Amino acid sequence: EERVLLKILCEVEKSYEAKYKKQLEEARTEMLSNSMTFQVMATEIRERQTSTSAKYDKEIRKLNDHLGHNQKRLFLLEQEKHLGEGENERLKSEVANLNSENRTLRKRVDTMEGELSTLKAWVESQQEKERRREAEASGEYEEEEDGPVPLTMGSDEQRRMAGLEPLDKRGA
Repeated sequence: EERVLLKILCEVEKSYEAKYKKQLEEARTEMLSNSMTFQVMATEIRERQTSTSAKYDKEIRKLNDHLGHNQKRLFLLEQEKHLGEGENERLKSEVANLNSENRTLRKRVDTMEGELSTLKAWVESQQEKERRREAEASGEYEEEEDGPVPLTMGSDEQRRMAGLEPLDKRGA
């Protein structure tokens, strides 16, 4: 009986051992399967990260290129603005000089017109005096009651040169 019991115990032990080995093998297979699945998932995740990283790196390069281009444009626009401001100042100065020169030339033209007017009046008065002298000499002269018409044009200095009274003294 002991032998039978021992044999039964050995068989029970072998069957438990086989059962545990089978369970261990199943657990091992499942763990390997899970491990492989995890490795596959990790590989897929790495690939996605690599592709996403490459995509973002490409996008960042594009943005950096665009930013560099915009900075160059901004620099050139600022440079152009500063050149334009300098040119504007130069043109303003030139316009101011031309305005000053224009005023001076207008004053000179006005002065010359006054002198010409005064000279014309003087020549006319001299011609009139000459006609009177000729008429007196020939006996045909009749004196006018009103006398010559006074001139109102020309500066006082021009009037003095023509032998006429200054305007400000005549009006007073």
